[in-house]
Amino acid sequence: MVCCWVLHIPTLSAQPIGGTQTLPDIEAIDDTLYIATPIEAINFIPIDILANDILPDSAIVLILPSNPQYGLAHWDDFAKQMLYVPFEFGDSTFIDQFDYTIHICYVSSSDTLFTNTATVTIVADCETDCVWPGDTNNSGRANIWDVLPVGLTYGTEGPTRGVPNSFWIPQQANDWQDSLELEGNHFLNYKYIDANGDGKIDSFDVEVIDQNYGLIHAKKGVEQMEDADFAIVLDFLNDSVSIGDTVVANIILSESGDTTDIYGLAFSINHNVEDSGTMEINFPPSFIGDEENTISLQKNLGNGRIEAAISRINQQNTGGSGVFGVLTFIMEDFIDGKKKVASQDISFDFLEVRAVNSMGEVVPITGVGDVTVFDDTSTNIEDKVIDHILDFYPNPTDNYLYINLERIQGTSIEITNLMGEKMLHQTLTPHQKSIELSLKNWRQGVYLLQIKTKVGIIVKRIMVF
Repeated sequence: MVCCWVLHIPTLSAQPIGGTQTLPDIEAIDDTLYIATPIEAINFIPIDILANDILPDSAIVLILPSNPQYGLAHWDDFAKQMLYVPFEFGDSTFIDQFDYTIHICYVSSSDTLFTNTATVTIVADCETDCVWPGDTNNSGRANIWDVLPVGLTYGTEGPTRGVPNSFWIPQQANDWQDSLELEGNHFLNYKYIDANGDGKIDSFDVEVIDQNYGLIHAKKGVEQMEDADFAIVLDFLNDSVSIGDTVVANIILSESGDTTDIYGLAFSINHNVEDSGTMEINFPPSFIGDEENTISLQKNLGNGRIEAAISRINQQNTGGSGVFGVLTFIMEDFIDGKKKVASQDISFDFLEVRAVNSMGEVVPITGVGDVTVFDDTSTNIEDKVIDHILDFYPNPTDNYLYINLERIQGTSIEITNLMGEKMLHQTLTPHQKSIELSLKNWRQGVYLLQIKTKVGIIVKRIMVF
C-alpha cells in the first residue's frame, strides 16, 4: 500500500494516510535569482534550485514547476536544473515568480510519497546606471530631497521601465530624452525621477519616495547645501504651554530686502521634544502655491527628527517671502524627561536646507535654529494627556458633531485648527451626558478636539469636509 504525506512549509509535521512513520529530512527552500540586464538572447537561464534543498540520499525525485508570469519554466531531469526562459530579452526589467513542487518516493519508507513546495523569484536588474525607485536625485538614498526633482519635471512623459514597479532593487531603464542640469555640471536623466517606472512623472512618484523612504543603496553621495543671506526660520505662536496644549510654529522664508525666485525647497529639523507621533508639518496656501499647483511630503522619523518638502509643479518660479508652512505638535510630556519646572527650553535646528528654482539651480538658503523658552503653566493632573476611548460621530463631518460624555467627567471642550487658532470653546455642566456642536460652514481640514476632564485631557482629531 502507498501512503501519501503532504508537507507544508515552514512546518514539516504531517500525518500519513493509513499509518504513522518517521519523516525523512525533506525541505524545499525558496530561491532568489538576480539576472543582470541587458539579457542576452539565449535560449534559457539555468537555475540550480536543489542546491539549498534538503533531500534524502536514496529517493526517486520528480520536480514539477508552476507557470511563471513573464517566462517559461522547465525541469531538466538529466542536468538536474530548472530552465527558465524569459519572454523578453534586452533591457527589460521585471520580477517573476513560480513555485516548484518536489515529489519524492522514499524507497526506505515503504514507497511512501512525500511532497514539498518552494518559490523561485527571478529579479532582472542592472549593473550600471541603475534606477533605484524613490532615489530620484540618484544620491544613494530615498529621502525628502527627492521631492524636488519630481516637482521640477512634473508632467513629463517618457519610456516605461520594463514592468513598472517600486521595489527597492537596482533596475535597468532606458534613458529619457531629457536630463536635469545640476550644480557642478552634473546631469540627472529623467529616468531616475520616474520612480514607479510608468513613463510619467507625477504625484505617484512621490508615493514611491514615501514607500522607500530612508532606504540606502551602495552609491555614495549627499546633497551639498550652501549658506546664504536668505533663511527659513521658526516663529512660535505660543507664549506658554501646558501638558496637552498644541504648540504651533510658523515656518517662514525670511525677508532680506529683495525676494528671490523659488520653485521648491526641502529641509529637516532636529528637536528635543518628547513626541509620540503628533508632530507634523503642513503647507497651507502661501506664496509658493496651494494644493492645486504643488506637491509636498513630510516624514516624522521619530528620535527628534522631522523632514518636509514642498515644490511647485508648473515649471514657473514664484517670488515672495513669509509663512509657507506650519509645524504643530501636542506637548505630551516634559522635555528630555525633565521634572516639572517653571519653564521648558525647546530646541529646533534646521539641517540640510535646500531650495531650487524652476531650472533646478540651487538657491542659496540656510535655516536658522531656535531655542524657545515656554512658561510651564501646568499645575495639576488635569493637564496630563490621557488615552481614552471617546464616542463622537460623524467623523468626517460637514455639519454637526455629536459627542457622548457618559463615560467621562468633562469640564470643557475646545477645538483648534492645525495652526493653533481656537475655533470653539465651551464649558460643560456637571454630569452632562452629551453635546452637539455645529461645525457648519467651517473650512475643510483637520482640527483637534480637546476635552478636559478631572483626570486629564482627551485629544482627538476630527475632519471637516
